[in-house]
Amino acid sequence: MPNDRIGQIANSTTGLGETGETVLLKADGTMITDSQKTAEVEALNVKLGFDQALLDNAQSQSQYGFIEDFRGETYGAALTGLKFGEQNWVVGAMISNREALMGVTMLRYIVLAIAAGLVAVALGAAFLFSRSITKPIAAVVDDMNELVSGNTELELAGAERNDEIGKMFKAVSVFRDAAIEKDRLEEEGEETRAHSEQERRQNEIAKAEDAEKINHVIESLADALKELSVGNLTVQIKSSFEGDLDRVRVDFNNSVAQLRDTL
Repeated sequence: MPNDRIGQIANSTTGLGETGETVLLKADGTMITDSQKTAEVEALNVKLGFDQALLDNAQSQSQYGFIEDFRGETYGAALTGLKFGEQNWVVGAMISNREALMGVTMLRYIVLAIAAGLVAVALGAAFLFSRSITKPIAAVVDDMNELVSGNTELELAGAERNDEIGKMFKAVSVFRDAAIEKDRLEEEGEETRAHSEQERRQNEIAKAEDAEKINHVIESLADALKELSVGNLTVQIKSSFEGDLDRVRVDFNNSVAQLRDTL
């Protein structure tokens, strides 16, 4: 069989990428076919650095091994035995580790990119979720501070929520309503106290006026009785007293008149 024909069959690189190729080796690892990857004539001139035990074992069972510093790189190869007449040849499919692991490397980068994206999405979601909690809680704290400072004109926009935040707003609304009711009761109490104070003052004024009236009656009676005691039977209380007290004046005058008539 012509060597170029053997090389044409063996040098098929379908599925082996840019660095991969198929080679036909002698039992000691010497290349029988020439490589298409280089311009040099390697057939029968280049011996690949496979371990001899690996080449021997390939005759009975497919093997996998490595060549260090081949064409400046590390190559991996799958080897299997091929008996040709009395010759024990080896067929090897080789590819550089760099290219062979390129898919794994790319997959690793893809996985890392996906992981980074998921982490970014998770962080963004966590941030939004935390904001959805911390912002309403901060609003509750602000409303509580406003309520403590005396501001009862609070809208409490989160009271319509059905979660725990809404319960917190509802609790604040209870305190707000209690504060409003307290202010109302205090205003009513102040009005009641002012009304009571006004009534008390009016009563005191009325009592003072009544006392003044009574003192006037007493003084008038005292003066009239003094005149009567010295024998003046013509004494009369002429100035009228206010209200029912005037009966005292009338009765006194009538009594003095009857006494004078009797005498």
